[in-house]
Amino acid sequence: MTSSPAQRVAEQVLAARASGTTLAIRGHASKRALLGERRADAVLDMRACSGVLSYRPDELVITVRAGTPLKELEAVLAERRQHIAPGIPLLEGQGTVGGAVAAGLSGPSRPWRGSLRDVVLGVEMVNGLGERLRFGGEVFKNVAGFDVARLVTGSEGAFGALLSVSLRVAPVPECTRCLVVEMPATPALTWMRRRAAEPHPFGGLCWLEGRLHCRLDGAAQAVADFTGEPGMVEEDPAFWTQLRDAALPFHAGWSGLWRCAVPPATPTDEQTVCIDWAGALRWRRGSINTVGESCPVGSSPLALGACDGLLSRLKAAFDPDHLFNPELMRADAPA
Repeated sequence: MTSSPAQRVAEQVLAARASGTTLAIRGHASKRALLGERRADAVLDMRACSGVLSYRPDELVITVRAGTPLKELEAVLAERRQHIAPGIPLLEGQGTVGGAVAAGLSGPSRPWRGSLRDVVLGVEMVNGLGERLRFGGEVFKNVAGFDVARLVTGSEGAFGALLSVSLRVAPVPECTRCLVVEMPATPALTWMRRRAAEPHPFGGLCWLEGRLHCRLDGAAQAVADFTGEPGMVEEDPAFWTQLRDAALPFHAGWSGLWRCAVPPATPTDEQTVCIDWAGALRWRRGSINTVGESCPVGSSPLALGACDGLLSRLKAAFDPDHLFNPELMRADAPA
């Protein structure tokens, strides 16, 4: 009998554990420029573990294998005018569902639609012992016990290899409107912070290169009722896709860029290249000295220093031999 793709992944993990071989989990490797290349003795290729397992549009839930291309997921949902509300970046124009969940990245609508972690309902994974484990389920209120399904979102594969993921989907907004106006960074940040708290159907607020960009997604009447800044003009929605997918000119090469998650009120300065998430996400030429998380592009925050005690214990429980992406969550890494 031919084994399933999931079973073959488990068998490869068991063989690696027996031989002491470390594994770099890989799908399309589309995030290596942003989060760094994962290095190990061998590659655990997840691309064969692909396909939709179940889709219930009326219940707003889909379950797919982790190696499923994001473009395939988007196409399936688009047929029923549904999508993943936070927006999943397609770096280098590609990516897999498992890689997206492992990276935990969300698009420009995150402040209003929630993060990718918020729509992960359940996962199946293989841990460092070669065991197939299932956490969560296919309903939003399935939160009994420790919420491992959301724990692994953003863990970059440090706890194990994802086999399948259940996601909550949402209807595509009835109407979209994109506006832009010339404005310096500091007043643009003030404007975004003030307007973001108002009851408008925002899908994104961003400042880039002297221009304030505003996106609205929602009911046609609510979008039409929005009163923007004087001088705002209509903008091509393609800007927001390029921003989500890190495909704008300032992303090219990534050299010297830092990605900083900060309090929205954090002042801007001449090193700020782009302000996203209505102030909470900054792209800068250099780190930022404030409360928040800053990481140079090309590195992972999980690889920059020794992980704390809780993460160390979790890593030891799921992957005691540090088989997966071994440079992440190292207890002995330099601080």
